[in-house]
Amino acid sequence: MRGYWNIDDYLVEEESIKITDIQPEILKAFYKSQRNSYKNSVPLWLGKILESRGIGKLILPHYLSENFQKALNYEPQIVNLNKYSEYYYEVTSYFAFTRSGLQLANSTIFVFLCRVKKIFNCLDEGSICKKLAFCEKCVYEKMRKSVVEKQNWKERKYEKVSYKFMSLNPRKKLKFGTKRENL
Repeated sequence: MRGYWNIDDYLVEEESIKITDIQPEILKAFYKSQRNSYKNSVPLWLGKILESRGIGKLILPHYLSENFQKALNYEPQIVNLNKYSEYYYEVTSYFAFTRSGLQLANSTIFVFLCRVKKIFNCLDEGSICKKLAFCEKCVYEKMRKSVVEKQNWKERKYEKVSYKFMSLNPRKKLKFGTKRENL
């Protein structure tokens, strides 16, 4: 579901996708050509609407083709996904779950897990951030933040904590609620 204040949800919907077969008989009259089909780039949100109404058909981006996915499965750490699409995982999830692409979904999950392991091993390198897709950048920033917090916690490990206003007396029992009289 789309978040109201999350700009990235809107940017995913603006990702450019190719569409074909947009009423070819109308286009033949308009362009006076003998083309059988017409291809154009439209935003993902418009492509979804046109496909749902039977006006056009979305074409899979080249980075979702079977050959590219095979290459990506062999060496997922090497490929720069940001070069193809900053919102690679979001667009892939749309195509995987709307077109019953179970193989595409499994492949994407495998690639994501392999790349996250690589990101975790390279937390000290700032240059890796340029090659990451949006989802991976979020994971990278959260991992880096957690590592810094853990280091800060370890440094304060031997500090003494003093309680000024709190006195703990284990013998004194706290009573909650009302008093009951003995019957």
